[in-house]
Amino acid sequence: MHSHRAAFESDVMTEITHTVSLNDQFEPDDDIRKYLKDEFARICAEHKHSKLSSGWPPDRTIDQLVSKSSGQFIYASTVVNFVDDIYDDPRERLDIVLNTRPVNSVSPFAELDQLYIQILSQQPNIRLLRDLFTLIIALRKPKTQIRLSTTSDQRGATRAQVAQATFAHSYFTP
Repeated sequence: MHSHRAAFESDVMTEITHTVSLNDQFEPDDDIRKYLKDEFARICAEHKHSKLSSGWPPDRTIDQLVSKSSGQFIYASTVVNFVDDIYDDPRERLDIVLNTRPVNSVSPFAELDQLYIQILSQQPNIRLLRDLFTLIIALRKPKTQIRLSTTSDQRGATRAQVAQATFAHSYFTP
């Protein structure tokens, strides 16, 4: 992280870049509101099979999502990506988001954390999630060996479907 900052603070970069502070001065809520309205309008147009009304979702719902975003664009983007699922009804997906438990935290990311928990809890295949997270964690650590699950066929015979990967430190160093 510090190397990125140092690179942008170098003489070469300061001549061709300009620092912009992303604080409340730039009114992120207005940008987030516009983004949500535009994206939900796109979802309405693309999900014709769901027969969404042109006013969906109502402004009070947009306001609720803007408030939950705490000025963090990633929250709004995650909501849109979750709701915009071709195989599910966008209304049902948005209801899942809106029905997350209230958060009692001052952290600006508390609502985002709760959103991720809610989205992940919708995954019916917990084993898949476990294996995926194991792989993600292993990829961040050098020299890690991963053993994913074994399965059995219809006759009950055990057939190992083992994925082993050894990641050398040299793969992950710049």
